[in-house]
Amino acid sequence: MRNYLKYSSIKLRDLKEPCIPVGPSFSSSGVVAARLAGSVLKIKAPRHSPGDDCSEHIAPRHDSILNFGFRMDSERVIPDQSWEYASVFRRSWGFYGPWFTGRQARLTMNIVVYRPVEPKEGVSFFHPRAFEHAVAALQTAYRGHQEENGVAAWRAPVDWKGVSGLGVPAASFDLVPMLPGFSSMRRKCYFSIGDHYLVEISFRFLQRYPGSQAKRDAQISRQPMFDLIDDILANLQLTLSDEAQQQLELVQQHCPDMSVTENFPPLKWPVREGEVSSPLLADSN
Repeated sequence: MRNYLKYSSIKLRDLKEPCIPVGPSFSSSGVVAARLAGSVLKIKAPRHSPGDDCSEHIAPRHDSILNFGFRMDSERVIPDQSWEYASVFRRSWGFYGPWFTGRQARLTMNIVVYRPVEPKEGVSFFHPRAFEHAVAALQTAYRGHQEENGVAAWRAPVDWKGVSGLGVPAASFDLVPMLPGFSSMRRKCYFSIGDHYLVEISFRFLQRYPGSQAKRDAQISRQPMFDLIDDILANLQLTLSDEAQQQLELVQQHCPDMSVTENFPPLKWPVREGEVSSPLLADSN
């Protein structure tokens, strides 16, 4: 429980000593539900409390079909224009330093549904290998082209882990910046809700301290934010629609082992213009 006197949002002095900031209490979180093509995703999370007016809040979607305004980013963002997306839900939370040092960090959660522009018939993202390929292809489409002097701007997946409890293929990993000026690490979780639909839950960190990630972490610990992420992911609940459940059961008939791979090395980036934007793996050595 946050002590609102000690960890106040009011800033009267600069933070000079390292701190472990305090954010919202997960124990008092409510549950919100988003309906996606009849499937229901329940998310237990603290209320939106970013600590400023700059963090947009998106209420959960309740559409009866997955036709709720899919959009495509520009070619600068995704050069091959292979995926489109729909934003579902967003919340942010402030984390505060002690004794009137104010907000020191912010964690933003964003939930998005992705689907390929040209889905392959006979391929279901409920199959764990197809799921992994889709996640890799999505990451490559968005991040694989970003580079500077031949050095990839991002590295992913890092610390790949299977996520249990949802009843469908699911995994989490880190997207790590490799160049200055490419923001901070993001933690991502993916799972399938249909033959050709992926849900992404992305967590983005902001620490109010200059320098490298190591310097920021030494001054402002991210552990409370990691703890909140773990609590949110551990309490996700997914109920598939009848149609999606039938798609899942059809895959299970031919694939009794629905677990994702234990080791998924980082992808081979950058992907240069003219090369196929496929999820080629880098050497794992």
